[in-house]
Amino acid sequence: MSAPTALRPTGDRATRKVRAVAERHRARLGELRHVESSSPPPRVVVWTVVILGALSVGVFLQGGGIGGIVGVVLAYVVIAVVILVFLGGEKILVLERGILIGSFAPFLTPYALGFDQVDARSISANLAGPRGISLLLAHRGAGRASRTVPWSLRSLTFTAAAPAVVRHHAARGGAPVTDPRFFVLWSFSVRHPRRLAPLVHALASAMQAAGVPGADDITSHALPPRRLHRTVADADRLRIPAGDRAPGLR
Repeated sequence: MSAPTALRPTGDRATRKVRAVAERHRARLGELRHVESSSPPPRVVVWTVVILGALSVGVFLQGGGIGGIVGVVLAYVVIAVVILVFLGGEKILVLERGILIGSFAPFLTPYALGFDQVDARSISANLAGPRGISLLLAHRGAGRASRTVPWSLRSLTFTAAAPAVVRHHAARGGAPVTDPRFFVLWSFSVRHPRRLAPLVHALASAMQAAGVPGADDITSHALPPRRLHRTVADADRLRIPAGDRAPGLR
């Protein structure tokens, strides 16, 4: 009798790098269950092509040799491709006992968070992009816990161990830090509005199976997606740590 095969992950396509990274963390986080990405939708690609075309026409009208025009156009194309690849490389993988979140672009690796490093009660689906989330935070710059992209106004947020803490643990090989004092707000942009609910359900299912406290209430708390306002109520719903909240929301 042949050995049983692993279930096929739901969500977006599990690329070779996705499977390889998930395999490296399988001993600690278990099998891969779901894949969600922030890859650019067709409209973003179309607008990128339109902008490149307009820039190319502008270069042509300014005159210059054919070689110079081709060189400038190619430079525009390379810059656009690099931006789309690196921003669009953001993914969140749901495994049996944790998640991998961050960029899967070349030369980059995501953060590994066990479910014991994530506050299940904070998982929220939001009708807000990077700017909407930043209005609730004291530091509005794009930090490492902000895995958002400009073309999406739909996001999943949760509080979990800070990126610096996660990296420090990975480098030292010590016990994962689960102290809420080291938790910050993480945010992730989904590729399409219809992808928020499946991601929430995948997280709820995995956390329930792992026996995570608060997992039974994830779906009712996170869904349906809600708009964010600069209010104490929304900061409380996202469970943003007091020290990370914008002035007036603490």
